Amino acid sequence: MLLDLPWREQLLHCGRHERCEILYEHLIVEELDLPPEEHWELVIETWSMAEYQSTSSFFASWIEILEWQKPIDKYLKGIPDGEFKVYRGGVPWGLSWTLDKEKAEWFLKRKLEDDPSELLSEKTVSKSSDVKFYDNSREEHEVVIVTDYVRENFTM
Repeated sequence: MLLDLPWREQLLHCGRHERCEILYEHLIVEELDLPPEEHWELVIETWSMAEYQSTSSFFASWIEILEWQKPIDKYLKGIPDGEFKVYRGGVPWGLSWTLDKEKAEWFLKRKLEDDPSELLSEKTVSKSSDVKFYDNSREEHEVVIVTDYVRENFTM
């Protein structure tokens, strides 16, 4: 169960794109020091309520939030150890990937309606250095990653 944070209600009652800003303000700017499990619960809950994290104006903020604490084993269960392939329908530098190629194709089809330049990408990632968490609560087999390329090119 998440801490009873007075500002947490804001996350539930604001627009999808404002959630990152609120989380960033409290975690990073105010340097909120949560225990690792509570930190990742809050990040994952906020992430799953947001939309288009990899293409929003808050992209760099999401990277900083995801890098704020080391990932914990509880939220890495369900993915292979070592290196493995992930897929993405969208910009190839995105944060949200999937273990399921068909799911990536579904996302690509959805995005092509707005931007015909989107791609289906495949990447090999490392559980120990790239992966921040795995979430299958929406049956998307989502793997959230921050690669060296993203760290070097998109951080504040």
